Amino acid sequence: MLTNVFRRLGFGQVAHNTLLGMFWQFARIVGQTIWVVVIARSLGPSGYGTFAGLAGLATTLGGIVGLGTGWLLLQNVSRDHSLFDSYWRQATASTWVSGLILGLLFSAAMQLFAGTHASYMTIAAIGLSELVFYPMVYLAGFAFQAHERLGWSSALATMMSVARLLAVVAFLYTASSLDLGTYALFHLGASTFSMLFAH
Repeated sequence: MLTNVFRRLGFGQVAHNTLLGMFWQFARIVGQTIWVVVIARSLGPSGYGTFAGLAGLATTLGGIVGLGTGWLLLQNVSRDHSLFDSYWRQATASTWVSGLILGLLFSAAMQLFAGTHASYMTIAAIGLSELVFYPMVYLAGFAFQAHERLGWSSALATMMSVARLLAVVAFLYTASSLDLGTYALFHLGASTFSMLFAH
């Protein structure tokens, strides 16, 4: 729908992609802001503090998941689309393997440091969400970028934010216990859905 509006207004491809990217980034920021407020209020200071620490560290580590193969896909496939299949296979395998290894290391290390505040299952759910599924969504975004589909690339990150917002709403209204361990499963469910949708 937005694409048709932009085309009718006579925007070129670069302007079209820029405006779509800006729209989806704005929507992502709004979704994340609402999500942070709702999750902080539902988990309380201690639960939210533990979640923020674990998720923040996992997200930081997530930057090295894939070992740069997503960037290589973007660089090379944007020049020659016929290379997509080989780079996609390489980047997908690299993201899964490095994400799972980092996820196991993260879970083991955090069990030592945060074990009194979060169970191993909670830590593993957050690690899997941030170190495997979130990077897989971003990898799909690289694939869309390489094919000059910046609207879709930005929309995938927004979809993850919206899925997590819906997960926290479902958590509030359906969970029997509003604790971090229960929420981590909803968080994992939202991340799993987003990864499957993106691929």
